[in-house]
Amino acid sequence: MKEIFNSPYLNSKLEKDNEEESYPMISGYYRFGTTDYDYKKPEDSFKAQLGTTSIALDYSRPIFYKTQAEAIQDYKDLPLDDILNIFKNGRKLDNFVIENEVGRFDLNEAFPEGKVLFNIEIGKGQSYIDIYNKVIILGEDPWTPEGLVTLLHEVGHYKDYLRSNPSERHAKKTARNSIDEGKDIEFNSELLLRKERDAWAYALKDLDPFREDLDIYLDELQEEIHGSCLKSYSDIIKEKLNKN
Repeated sequence: MKEIFNSPYLNSKLEKDNEEESYPMISGYYRFGTTDYDYKKPEDSFKAQLGTTSIALDYSRPIFYKTQAEAIQDYKDLPLDDILNIFKNGRKLDNFVIENEVGRFDLNEAFPEGKVLFNIEIGKGQSYIDIYNKVIILGEDPWTPEGLVTLLHEVGHYKDYLRSNPSERHAKKTARNSIDEGKDIEFNSELLLRKERDAWAYALKDLDPFREDLDIYLDELQEEIHGSCLKSYSDIIKEKLNKN
């Protein structure tokens, strides 16, 4: 990329403009194994053996005490529409483990005492993590390649948070708002892009032992990460900095 920023990081890491259409993440939207389910049950468990890799999921309905008002209070830092959807349709991942002889990913070990809520009508792909309240809102079905990859990415944000010092944590938390407010845009843009790229790096590392058995192809995934996910942030940064 032509050097148009003061930051060498932005000059080298911002995604290039691409006129080609970006395709959905991975190939197909299939479920692991042959389990028939639709999350209408308040709780259930699924297991599958794919090649040498076993994968297991347990879910339940989140406990909201007695009323919707108490649910809103319990998740007061989340958008109201998301809270209402959680109250109506939401499910909580109680257990999610993938393992083979090469590696193991256990959600409860990677995100201890955290909550992962899914089956929420916030739109396909609309996922995010509230690190300070340890809540992940997963806009994908976790029993699919798309959902798994998205979950690993959000957990990657938590892992990046753990390795950061207190000042870095605060700076990363406020980077997006600071960009929108026009504060130190180039500095905060670098923070934002680093945060997203680092979360993807963690996700790819956690996924690597299982990709072949789960039919997740690295070239397709890399194309989606760089051509859509990271590019969306690059576009925001270039727009804010009036750089094309």
